[in-house]
Amino acid sequence: MVGGPDDVRGPYLNPDSLLARACPGQMFEDFTTSEPSLVCEVQAKRAFFT
Repeated sequence: MVGGPDDVRGPYLNPDSLLARACPGQMFEDFTTSEPSLVCEVQAKRAFFT
């Protein structure tokens, strides 16, 4: 189970992350309690992979 912002960074932002392995059109939903800045980090990294 993923709990908070620090727990989300690994699966989403590491070099071998969900985003790095995502297929075109694939969606990920995050229901953790997080920080607005983390959303910006994930969006920026997503743009890198698309």
